[in-house]
Amino acid sequence: MASSVFIWPGLFSNDGATITFPTTISVTGGVSSSSPTAGIGYATGAGGTVTQGSGSGKATAVTLNTVCGTITMDAANLLAATVVSFTFNNTAIAANDMLLVTHVAAGSAGIYTIYSTGSSANSRSIDVRNNAAGAEAAAIVLRFVVIKAVTA
Repeated sequence: MASSVFIWPGLFSNDGATITFPTTISVTGGVSSSSPTAGIGYATGAGGTVTQGSGSGKATAVTLNTVCGTITMDAANLLAATVVSFTFNNTAIAANDMLLVTHVAAGSAGIYTIYSTGSSANSRSIDVRNNAAGAEAAAIVLRFVVIKAVTA
């Protein structure tokens, strides 16, 4: 397969490793990475952090308008086999987008089940279940990523 180089003056700059486009790129073919470590993902500056207020409770809504980042939950007690839900407001989420959420820090690894529900633009519900035999009171840290999706 032949390789082509296209030059559009003023559209992008190339530092030898990174091509930066000042606009949206649409691809009708696939996008892939052959790097064993770089992969495909969001760049520095795309993420953010938000924290439920101390003492506000694990059901307190949070707002963070980025496509990826971390949410630190309140350290309120969560009883065994109990689910708590909170609203995650985020204008980066469109109605068809997927929100992936995982537990990354604080609390015991593997005792929480984390999932998101809903299909509305601008928000999702995040549900956290304590699978432990006893109550847990940790300000667990969740990491999220919005995967842009369409139905057609």
